[in-house]
Amino acid sequence: MLKFATSNELRGVNFIQSTGSCSCLSKENTRYNVTAVDLTAAGAGRICNVLDCFTTDCPANFDYVVEYHKCYKMQYTLQSWSAGRSLCNSISSSHPITIDDLLENTISIQYVNFTYIGQCPAGIGNSLGFFTSGYQTFMNGVRSFFWSPYPGVSKLVQIEASVWYPGEPNSRTDGSDYCIQSVFYDYPGWDDQYCGFKECVLCEYDMST
Repeated sequence: MLKFATSNELRGVNFIQSTGSCSCLSKENTRYNVTAVDLTAAGAGRICNVLDCFTTDCPANFDYVVEYHKCYKMQYTLQSWSAGRSLCNSISSSHPITIDDLLENTISIQYVNFTYIGQCPAGIGNSLGFFTSGYQTFMNGVRSFFWSPYPGVSKLVQIEASVWYPGEPNSRTDGSDYCIQSVFYDYPGWDDQYCGFKECVLCEYDMST
C-alpha cells in the first residue's frame, strides 16, 4: 500500500488495503490532487473530494483507489487478451479494466506506475502496457471498439479520442482480432494490439456504490 501524506492532505493516487471496515476522513481537510495525462481534456490539478465515510470492500490482494472508488490489481503473467480476461474473471469475479472516462484513464495509469513491479512489454519498442477489456470489431465497415469485461457482455467504448496515442488506432483490416492496450511507458496512450499478443492485464473489481 502506498500513500503520501502532507499536513493531513493526501496527494497523488492513494491506496487503502481492503479490510471490510469503514474509514472516516475529515472531508474539509482532505483533498485528492489528480494530475491528468491530458491536461487540456481532464483538467490540471483537479481536486476530488470523497465522502466523509466510505467502506473499503475490495477483495483480498486488490488495492482500493480512493479517488475513483475502484479496486485494481495488476496481473503480471503475460498472456493473450482472452486468457487475461479469464484470469481476471477467476479472481473474485473481477474483469480487465473498463475505462469510462479521462479521469479513470489517468488514475489507472498512475496506479500502475506507483505499483509496478514486473515486466509488461507492450510490443512497441521498449514500451510497457497492459490489456484492458476493450476489443475491436467492424460494423458496416467502420472500426468500432467495445468493452467486454465478461464473455457475452459488451458495451460501446465512449471516450474522448485523446486517450489514443497519435496515429492510433491503426490496426489492419486483415481479419485478425485486435484489443485495446493501455501503454504507460515510452508510447503513452491507447493502442490497438493483436489480441493474441501476450501481455499483462489490469484487473478491476466493481464495488457497489
